[in-house]
Amino acid sequence: MEKINAFKITKLAVSGFKCYADDRVFDFGDITFITGDNHVGKTSIADAIAFAFCGKLFSGAAAIDRLYSDGGNSLRVTVMLTDEAGENRVLVRERTKDKTSITFDGRPARQKDLDVIFGESDVFMSILNPVYFIEYLGNDGQALLQKYLPLVSHEEVLAQLTERQRGILEKQSLLCQETYIANRREELREYREGALARR
Repeated sequence: MEKINAFKITKLAVSGFKCYADDRVFDFGDITFITGDNHVGKTSIADAIAFAFCGKLFSGAAAIDRLYSDGGNSLRVTVMLTDEAGENRVLVRERTKDKTSITFDGRPARQKDLDVIFGESDVFMSILNPVYFIEYLGNDGQALLQKYLPLVSHEEVLAQLTERQRGILEKQSLLCQETYIANRREELREYREGALARR
């Protein structure tokens, strides 16, 4: 299965999903706003998208049993999307009791296939719900950023600063806070060992 670099969700269909016991279809435009009173199903739409692509809730929780409509034991989420080439694609995730099945364009798929096609789940969830990146990933979010974002050189950072700021930081190493703290601790340790040796 090939990676899709860009796509647009055009339609979402749910059945037996949270507050949508019966079949329900949502059409999406180029820009879509989802509005409504409390407890009418806005978060359920976000949960359906997260479930279809990643098998978890919008918040990142894996409490799949909470996704069944009251009294139900079967649910289905279908996402229709258009990829960067303009082709229509279909992703379906169904769950009956404790068995989940996934199809993409009519062919059986696994979660690791979806991770290849759409990117790993943590990245997808962080884009869908930025709070997921902060609250759910926590410290692991930094590793995710370092994996996907290019390293910015010292010179590139300095070029964005004022002349005064450049003068202060020109000879300083600009490190992430963990590296900076680790280096300062190492310097302290060496200083203490040196002070003890001079006694």
